[in-house]
Amino acid sequence: MLGKEYAQCFPYMKVMRMLNLSQDAANNMSLASNVMLIFGAILALIGTFGAFWSSNVLSDYADERDKINQRLIAEANQKAAQANFKAAELEKDTSSIKLEAEKAKAESERLKLQLQKMQEIRKLTKQQAEAGASALRSGHFRGPNSLNVSVGSVADTESQMFAQDIMQMIIAGGVSYLPTPMGTLPREIVQTGPSDTGISLTVSPNDNDVILQGAILLQNALHAAGLYMDVQKNPNMLSRHIQINILKKPII
Repeated sequence: MLGKEYAQCFPYMKVMRMLNLSQDAANNMSLASNVMLIFGAILALIGTFGAFWSSNVLSDYADERDKINQRLIAEANQKAAQANFKAAELEKDTSSIKLEAEKAKAESERLKLQLQKMQEIRKLTKQQAEAGASALRSGHFRGPNSLNVSVGSVADTESQMFAQDIMQMIIAGGVSYLPTPMGTLPREIVQTGPSDTGISLTVSPNDNDVILQGAILLQNALHAAGLYMDVQKNPNMLSRHIQINILKKPII
């Protein structure tokens, strides 16, 4: 009666009886189960170790990938910086080339203007000729003791034509003009150096202050005509003689 009640309290006992396991079989099963538990524990330990180790390995790979990515990013940034530098240098070179081109253009324009001025013929305007002739009407250039004036020119067509304009202005001013062996042509002279004005006055160093004063008045008269020059002394000049020298047109 007690065994029946005990079996009712533990229903699985009925199942065990139904399996009809012997004691030896139960012992063997228990032993096998314990062994399997031990192997399971070992496998669990191995799995845990494997998971930990593989996690560290994956972390190392991830770190390596990050380093590679950072290196690639740094290289890309460096290449970008180099490209920007080259672009800036190219832009700078382009600006320099543009500036040089502008300078070359300005120089070309200057040379062109200079060439035009060189090709222009010097000529007294009507107003300049009248102003100079009016200033020449002075007592220093009249009477028995008046100063003689002549005009000399270098052997240059443009200079000789300009010298003839000066001769006409002097004659119109009533100045005692000293003719030259060449008639109406100016006396031929030799230019020994460059001139900033292309014209000069020459007197004798032996002349007195009165003659020099007359040279200054002639200089002022030519200034009134827009002609600017210095007074020079030449020991080969005749006394009481002033010569206007027309030199080569100066290069501006």
